[in-house]
Amino acid sequence: MYFFLPHKAEGLPEMLNQPLFRSSEALSQTLGGLEVVRLKKVRIPKWKFARRFEPTETMEKLGLTLPFKMTGDLAEMLEEGGELLYVSKVIQSACIAVDEDGTEAAAVSAVLPGIGAARYSPPQEKFIADHPFVFMIVESKSQAVLFAGAVFNPQDQQ
Repeated sequence: MYFFLPHKAEGLPEMLNQPLFRSSEALSQTLGGLEVVRLKKVRIPKWKFARRFEPTETMEKLGLTLPFKMTGDLAEMLEEGGELLYVSKVIQSACIAVDEDGTEAAAVSAVLPGIGAARYSPPQEKFIADHPFVFMIVESKSQAVLFAGAVFNPQDQQ
């Protein structure tokens, strides 16, 4: 898990405008070049986020339209033909919880069928997240970001 804490309490918007957060290539290159540093003190708030959203419209805008059309193009997935099969909705749900015992993260995607006719700073001796920060859970081998988010008011999360 990575934490990105701006130097200034009100510095999160400026930090998020850095190339590190604007390009997956820059992020991957930066994460790959980081080294593990032992800190004398680490303090982060407890928090839990849950979010559910429907990316169907976004997927269609990005060009993935075929599964959402009632053309029967997915009918081969049925044992018996005769009905049109299409995707009517995609739902994504994600949850992350961080506390003194560690981090728990989960994501679930559901496809509902339809049938019808930063900038790098030198390491510090301590890390105290007492103002807004960004977190990421990254798969270590591929550097794929699995979860990312921001805690805007860590004082309210205790």
